[in-house]
Amino acid sequence: MSTARFLLFAFTLLFGIAAAFAPAYAQVPTLVVTDRATTRSYTLRELLASPRRADVTLPDRIYGKTMTWRAIPMLDFLRNMRIGADDYIKATATDNFAVEMPVRLMRNAQPEVEAFLAIEDPAQKWPKPPPDADRDTVGPFYLVWKVVAPAHVSRDYWAAQLKDLTVTDSPLKRWPALAVGDDLPTDDPIRTGLDRYVTLCITCHKVHGTGGTGAGQGPDLGQKSVLELFDSPATLRKFIRRPVSVRADSKMPRFDDLALSDEDLDAMIAWLAYKAKHPQ
Repeated sequence: MSTARFLLFAFTLLFGIAAAFAPAYAQVPTLVVTDRATTRSYTLRELLASPRRADVTLPDRIYGKTMTWRAIPMLDFLRNMRIGADDYIKATATDNFAVEMPVRLMRNAQPEVEAFLAIEDPAQKWPKPPPDADRDTVGPFYLVWKVVAPAHVSRDYWAAQLKDLTVTDSPLKRWPALAVGDDLPTDDPIRTGLDRYVTLCITCHKVHGTGGTGAGQGPDLGQKSVLELFDSPATLRKFIRRPVSVRADSKMPRFDDLALSDEDLDAMIAWLAYKAKHPQ
């Protein structure tokens, strides 16, 4: 083999090795945050070096026990973002699962509720979540909540494996007919029921033709009050908990007490009853 051909062969080989390993080096964990005006990317290293980072200890909804996280208060992110008081933040995971949360919760509208962005240090990996979490990790970015009773935050708001946080219009701005009356107190369970519908049901179910962010797989819950479709509220609760126990051919996913607490389930049924009487 001539010197020129040898050098060409060696260069090609080295280039191929570099190309094979390039993705591994390129995949630096990054959190993308988008508000009304700008988009910014935060690398794992940048967030770990933040002077705002501190240890927080709190009961964790995914692990089911008290955990200590190295985290940054979400309020620190919000201070420099263009966000309306009624906006929502859409949290998207690496598997593209997404949940929308009201900004007011992150802004400490309730002193008993505080949100944090937990950041996983590669040198101190977090433990594997329990089997029912259906994931190998919650990191490297994980939205956690410090909640003091009687305040309550949906389990879905513990958003694991985050990749994006995006400011969006509230569902009530997109679909005003979903709203409840101004005469209802701010802590009325019916308002909680609306929040739970937005979090868990709006993807598949419209209400009086409103909502349904996904393919609309389920029936409209307002065309005929869902409360009239079952012989008792107890049967409706049983159906939501385990649909196939009531209708064997049901394609609706189950919502156990980890996904939907008894208190939230009652609140959602109260909201459905309210919308049956107040469709607009």
